[in-house]
Amino acid sequence: MNSPPAATSNQDHSAAGGALRWLAAETAGWFGTEGERWVFVAKAMLASFSALWLAFRLGLDAPYTALATTVILALPSSGMVLEKAFYRFLGTLVGCSAALALVALFPQSPPLLFIGVAVWIALCTGGAAMHRNQQSYSFVLAGYTACMIAVPAIDAPDHVFTLAITRVTEVGLGIICAAVVHDVVFPRRHSRTVMRTVEARYASFTTFYTQVLEQRLTPAEAELTHLKFAADIAALESGRAAAFFEADHPRSHTRQLHAFNAAFMTALTTLYTLHRLLHRASGVPAGVPVERQQQIDIETAAELRERFARDIDAFNALYHGLAAEKRQQVSDPGAYTPKTPPAIVAASGFRAGATLLVTAAAWYWLAWPFVGNAILMATIFCALASSSPRPTALVRQVLIGFLLASPLAFVTEFFLVARANDFTTLIISALPLFAFGAYLISGPRWAGVGIGICMFCATLVVPTNLMRYDVESFISSELSLTMGVAVAYLMFKLILPEHTMGQKDHVAAALWREALGACNAPMYRLKRRFDNRVRDLLSQLNAASGPAPGEAARAVVRQGLTLLELGHAVIELRQLIGSSRPGPVRDALQDVVRQLAAHLRQRSGASGQAALQAILDAGTAVRAALPDATAERQLRLRTALTDLHSIYTSLLDQIAAGEPTGETSHAA
Repeated sequence: MNSPPAATSNQDHSAAGGALRWLAAETAGWFGTEGERWVFVAKAMLASFSALWLAFRLGLDAPYTALATTVILALPSSGMVLEKAFYRFLGTLVGCSAALALVALFPQSPPLLFIGVAVWIALCTGGAAMHRNQQSYSFVLAGYTACMIAVPAIDAPDHVFTLAITRVTEVGLGIICAAVVHDVVFPRRHSRTVMRTVEARYASFTTFYTQVLEQRLTPAEAELTHLKFAADIAALESGRAAAFFEADHPRSHTRQLHAFNAAFMTALTTLYTLHRLLHRASGVPAGVPVERQQQIDIETAAELRERFARDIDAFNALYHGLAAEKRQQVSDPGAYTPKTPPAIVAASGFRAGATLLVTAAAWYWLAWPFVGNAILMATIFCALASSSPRPTALVRQVLIGFLLASPLAFVTEFFLVARANDFTTLIISALPLFAFGAYLISGPRWAGVGIGICMFCATLVVPTNLMRYDVESFISSELSLTMGVAVAYLMFKLILPEHTMGQKDHVAAALWREALGACNAPMYRLKRRFDNRVRDLLSQLNAASGPAPGEAARAVVRQGLTLLELGHAVIELRQLIGSSRPGPVRDALQDVVRQLAAHLRQRSGASGQAALQAILDAGTAVRAALPDATAERQLRLRTALTDLHSIYTSLLDQIAAGEPTGETSHAA
């Protein structure tokens, strides 16, 4: 008689358990997506208003600088915050020192002072474009901090030291607050993100090389995957650098991650060479008398398969060591280093310096005191966007943020903040606007708009120690700040618009220069430097081309991958030359390197023909030496034959588009 109530009770428990499981799953899903963004907003607001409160308590002249610093440092992980904070403080110190030196040199000569600041900003912006990582942020800060100190000191040079000390103090306060909050309150460790990146890389590469070896991918599909992998290599190095600043990140992982990236690049290059050979062999029509060529292709493919197997073993060992958090003794191949084409570096510096001089001339001509704000904004965003593959898109988003913030800031300032009578009511008044900007920053699509809103409001809405509510002054400040960002946008549109990061023509020219360097640069770590720089150039191209690169960009990708294959083979030949005794083989290989360098230096049909003939002669010399060589020597000579074949086919791919090659045999 008691069984029905028991059954009902069990059903109730089952329903309650199901509801709890559903609620737990939904909560976990929310925290993994939208909730994570709101946690970020909460942390950003806590850091911002903590810095503002401390700035008021310490009586700093510009409390908004501390708040603006926390907004700029609001990043997804604690490692990224700490890394950017370090370089921001370093850049601020250097910039303040430069401002003191410039004002000391030209205390009574504003034109010369502006020219000196423009030159300094040009140098710093060029340095930022050259590095393109958080180290570049130090260059950016060093540039525009000098402008922020020197420009207000034009009419009162005796106050420049006070301005510099105040700037360092305010920025330092913001850095401390941002670092403490993001590293202590619900910290998100970047080292975990790095390991997820490593795992994803391993899985995607395993799938990729399986498809390649089974010949399930066309060359075009493989090229796009190589382009994506180039971006992944740069992203992993950037993530490793951020994780380095976290206290719980094992320092031994730095060398292992360097080695993992290096092993990945080596395996990727070997795979590309093998894939090209297999695809070319599959396209040979039946019945054509090409037995000698087929035999060479078979021998080369066998050597490449063995080489790829060794590369994969090294790659797998490094991955499993990282995944198991096992400390491995590996030789450090050196960090992945960016390589920006010199023309883009020079254009970035010239554009930033010209922006300062143009806005300074407008200040003199208009005689409007608020143009000083425009000078600072134009200089800041010309420098900040110099390392972006789409600088106009970035500055346009910031400009949209400024335009959106203008009416919102006015309403907040004169209808809410003006009625606040203590710090608590001040927070309540300003929080919605800053939280809105921080929420936009947390998503990649509208991050630039959010930065614009927060920076605009940090400059205008946050009160000073002695507040004056002046509508005319407020509107003038709004106009001048917005005008400065608009000027930066126009400067990117008008001054050398094709000289931006990742522009295909500059990347293509830089790839040829790197291939030439493989022939004549110093041998110390040359293979690693060459690999890094070519992959970095392809990464720049990927960032500028977007998710669907056009045919012109894909042609540069093909060129880059072919030159990468050629460069690897040349470097291996140079290593063999360095360890060989004088004789016919060494002389023939040296002639290959010389003729190839001559062709890469000034490409023409004649130089290409000479290089091809030198490769054929070297192949004959190497084969003649094989029968009398020792077993170890034979192995190295067969590797040289593989490299000669790779160089030969790479050259044919490069010059087949239009350069005459004459009657040549494929018997390298």
